[in-house]
Amino acid sequence: MANDTRHEAVWDWLLTCPHIKDMFFNFSTVEDGGTVLVPLTAFNDTAEQEFVDGSSIRNYDFNIVHFSVYSTAPNDRQNIEVLANVERIADWVTQQDAAGNYPAFPDGCHVLGIEVLPSNGGYVSAWDESGAKYMLQIRIRYEKE
Repeated sequence: MANDTRHEAVWDWLLTCPHIKDMFFNFSTVEDGGTVLVPLTAFNDTAEQEFVDGSSIRNYDFNIVHFSVYSTAPNDRQNIEVLANVERIADWVTQQDAAGNYPAFPDGCHVLGIEVLPSNGGYVSAWDESGAKYMLQIRIRYEKE
Protein backbone atom coordinates (compact mmCIF):
# COMPACT_ATOMS: atom_id res chain seq x y z
CA MET A 1 0.00 0.00 0.00
CA ALA A 2 1.36 3.41 -0.98
CA ASN A 3 2.14 6.05 1.62
CA ASP A 4 1.00 9.67 1.51
CA THR A 5 4.57 11.00 1.30
CA ARG A 6 7.98 9.77 0.27
CA HIS A 7 9.19 10.51 3.82
CA GLU A 8 6.63 8.13 5.30
CA ALA A 9 7.47 5.50 2.71
CA VAL A 10 11.19 5.60 3.50
CA TRP A 11 10.49 5.71 7.26
CA ASP A 12 8.27 2.62 7.12
CA TRP A 13 10.79 0.82 4.91
CA LEU A 14 13.75 1.59 7.20
CA LEU A 15 11.79 0.42 10.24
CA THR A 16 12.04 -3.10 8.77
CA CYS A 17 15.86 -2.99 8.85
CA PRO A 18 17.02 -5.32 11.65
CA HIS A 19 20.21 -3.28 12.14
CA ILE A 20 18.44 -0.08 13.18
CA LYS A 21 17.55 -0.03 16.87
CA ASP A 22 16.02 3.37 17.66
CA MET A 23 14.97 5.54 14.71
CA PHE A 24 14.24 9.26 14.58
CA PHE A 25 13.16 11.61 11.79
CA ASN A 26 15.33 14.64 11.02
CA PHE A 27 16.35 15.29 14.67
CA SER A 28 17.34 13.20 17.67
CA THR A 29 19.34 13.14 20.82
CA VAL A 30 22.89 11.86 20.57
CA GLU A 31 22.26 8.49 22.18
CA ASP A 32 24.22 5.31 21.55
CA GLY A 33 22.45 3.28 18.87
CA GLY A 34 20.17 6.11 17.72
CA THR A 35 19.65 6.36 13.97
CA VAL A 36 18.23 9.39 12.18
CA LEU A 37 16.56 9.57 8.76
CA VAL A 38 17.51 12.97 7.29
CA PRO A 39 15.90 13.81 3.91
CA LEU A 40 18.21 15.84 1.67
CA THR A 41 15.66 16.51 -1.06
CA ALA A 42 12.68 17.16 1.20
CA PHE A 43 10.55 19.20 -1.20
CA ASN A 44 12.84 19.99 -4.09
CA ASP A 45 13.96 16.77 -5.70
CA THR A 46 14.73 18.07 -9.14
CA ALA A 47 14.16 16.05 -12.25
CA GLU A 48 17.14 14.13 -13.57
CA GLN A 49 15.32 13.59 -16.84
CA GLU A 50 12.01 15.00 -18.09
CA PHE A 51 9.78 13.49 -20.76
CA VAL A 52 7.30 15.12 -23.15
CA ASP A 53 4.35 13.43 -21.42
CA GLY A 54 5.18 15.35 -18.21
CA SER A 55 6.68 12.38 -16.37
CA SER A 56 10.23 12.51 -15.04
CA ILE A 57 13.01 10.53 -13.44
CA ARG A 58 13.88 11.93 -10.01
CA ASN A 59 16.16 11.23 -7.05
CA TYR A 60 15.08 11.17 -3.43
CA ASP A 61 18.31 11.50 -1.46
CA PHE A 62 18.62 11.03 2.27
CA ASN A 63 21.18 10.40 4.97
CA ILE A 64 21.08 7.76 7.63
CA VAL A 65 22.96 9.14 10.63
CA HIS A 66 23.94 6.61 13.30
CA PHE A 67 25.28 7.55 16.73
CA SER A 68 27.56 5.26 18.71
CA VAL A 69 30.02 5.38 21.57
CA TYR A 70 33.61 4.73 20.60
CA SER A 71 36.67 3.42 22.35
CA THR A 72 40.03 5.11 22.80
CA ALA A 73 41.49 2.12 24.61
CA PRO A 74 44.45 0.42 22.94
CA ASN A 75 43.84 -3.01 21.42
CA ASP A 76 40.06 -2.64 21.79
CA ARG A 77 37.95 -4.08 18.95
CA GLN A 78 34.83 -2.02 19.80
CA ASN A 79 35.34 0.50 16.99
CA ILE A 80 35.58 -2.32 14.45
CA GLU A 81 32.21 -3.65 15.59
CA VAL A 82 30.64 -0.17 15.47
CA LEU A 83 31.76 0.31 11.86
CA ALA A 84 30.60 -3.22 11.01
CA ASN A 85 27.13 -2.30 12.34
CA VAL A 86 26.98 0.73 10.05
CA GLU A 87 28.13 -1.41 7.13
CA ARG A 88 25.34 -3.88 7.91
CA ILE A 89 22.81 -1.11 7.31
CA ALA A 90 24.45 -0.32 3.94
CA ASP A 91 24.47 -4.02 3.05
CA TRP A 92 20.77 -4.30 3.97
CA VAL A 93 19.92 -1.39 1.64
CA THR A 94 21.88 -3.05 -1.19
CA GLN A 95 20.12 -6.37 -0.55
CA GLN A 96 16.71 -4.69 -0.62
CA ASP A 97 17.54 -3.14 -3.99
CA ALA A 98 18.67 -6.50 -5.40
CA ALA A 99 15.41 -8.09 -4.18
CA GLY A 100 13.25 -5.25 -5.54
CA ASN A 101 11.98 -4.55 -2.02
CA TYR A 102 11.40 -0.81 -2.21
CA PRO A 103 9.61 1.79 -0.10
CA ALA A 104 5.92 2.16 -1.01
CA PHE A 105 6.12 5.62 -2.59
CA PRO A 106 2.91 7.63 -3.12
CA ASP A 107 0.67 6.88 -6.08
CA GLY A 108 2.15 8.21 -9.31
CA CYS A 109 5.71 7.44 -8.18
CA HIS A 110 7.46 4.21 -9.13
CA VAL A 111 10.81 3.34 -7.50
CA LEU A 112 13.42 2.25 -10.05
CA GLY A 113 16.32 1.51 -7.69
CA ILE A 114 18.14 2.32 -4.47
CA GLU A 115 21.86 2.76 -3.91
CA VAL A 116 24.22 3.65 -1.10
CA LEU A 117 26.35 6.46 -2.47
CA PRO A 118 30.13 6.16 -2.11
CA SER A 119 31.70 8.02 0.78
CA ASN A 120 34.94 9.73 -0.16
CA GLY A 121 35.64 10.77 3.42
CA GLY A 122 34.72 7.56 5.23
CA TYR A 123 31.59 6.96 7.21
CA VAL A 124 32.59 8.86 10.37
CA SER A 125 31.32 12.40 9.98
CA ALA A 126 31.89 13.80 13.49
CA TRP A 127 32.90 12.85 17.01
CA ASP A 128 33.25 14.37 20.45
CA GLU A 129 33.63 13.11 24.02
CA SER A 130 30.11 11.61 24.00
CA GLY A 131 30.43 9.48 20.85
CA ALA A 132 30.77 9.32 17.10
CA LYS A 133 28.36 10.12 14.27
CA TYR A 134 28.42 7.82 11.25
CA MET A 135 26.61 8.75 8.06
CA LEU A 136 25.43 6.91 4.96
CA GLN A 137 23.99 8.76 1.98
CA ILE A 138 21.34 6.88 0.04
CA ARG A 139 19.63 7.66 -3.25
CA ILE A 140 16.27 6.37 -4.38
CA ARG A 141 15.77 6.80 -8.12
CA TYR A 142 12.12 6.92 -9.12
CA GLU A 143 9.77 7.79 -11.94
CA LYS A 144 7.10 10.39 -11.27
CA GLU A 145 4.08 10.36 -13.59
